Amino acid sequence: MSKRIFKNLSDFIEIHEPTMKELNEFLVDELVDDPIEPSNKTVLTRYSKVKNYIRENYKEISEAELKQLRPPPEIVSAVLNSDAELKQTKKIIKFNQELVDKILSFKNSKNIYEKFIFLQFISGRRISEIKEFDNMIKNFKNNQNEVKMKLNKKKHDNFQIVKIMPNTLEPTEFKKQVKKMRDIVEDIDTEDWTKRMNRFIKKNLGKDYTSHSLRGFYSGVMFNKFNPDNLNINAYLMNILNHDSIESSISYSNYIFEK
Repeated sequence: MSKRIFKNLSDFIEIHEPTMKELNEFLVDELVDDPIEPSNKTVLTRYSKVKNYIRENYKEISEAELKQLRPPPEIVSAVLNSDAELKQTKKIIKFNQELVDKILSFKNSKNIYEKFIFLQFISGRRISEIKEFDNMIKNFKNNQNEVKMKLNKKKHDNFQIVKIMPNTLEPTEFKKQVKKMRDIVEDIDTEDWTKRMNRFIKKNLGKDYTSHSLRGFYSGVMFNKFNPDNLNINAYLMNILNHDSIESSISYSNYIFEK
């Protein structure tokens, strides 16, 4: 996001010491009524980044006050409606055991892109959750297939249970390898790393795939191979992907694993 916006925000807070109502009005001018006419999704992203900026730089502004900084409701509604339409029209994405075996062969790879793909695939985690140190990992005692992890897109900061794909890595080894990977890519911006990963994936796994696809592949394999209670797909995915609502899990039910 533009440094200009952060500078204007800092100047406004430090000069005017605004109320939350005044700050909200300022944000509409800066983030919504921008001459470049940002898309609705860009506006929501801007609000998220601004709140993080305020959280990091103005400790006197509480979390309760930050919650009052909201984008205009019509923009939120427009994005939600657009997302719902996209979910209904998403095409089926088929993948097979050959692709799965290729990804699993990256287990002992010295190539950082291949190893990162492997770690994402066996855990179903977003690229930022594997890369960033803020997403702390803890091990259970004597547990073969689960770790505790702090995840993104949560309204709370609690640890979540993450299921590691059976017959891949022990949880202690998973934590160790994620830590090693984070050390290697720490100085690369997450957005930049995502672009690099996507280029590598498209070239080496398939032009229709991205880093996000690895979460879908994880979902398909886990549902088909490791679903002892025979849950329906949306209920199962809601559980293993740590979603707060079943609607979020529908986004991944279009990944079909052809055994």
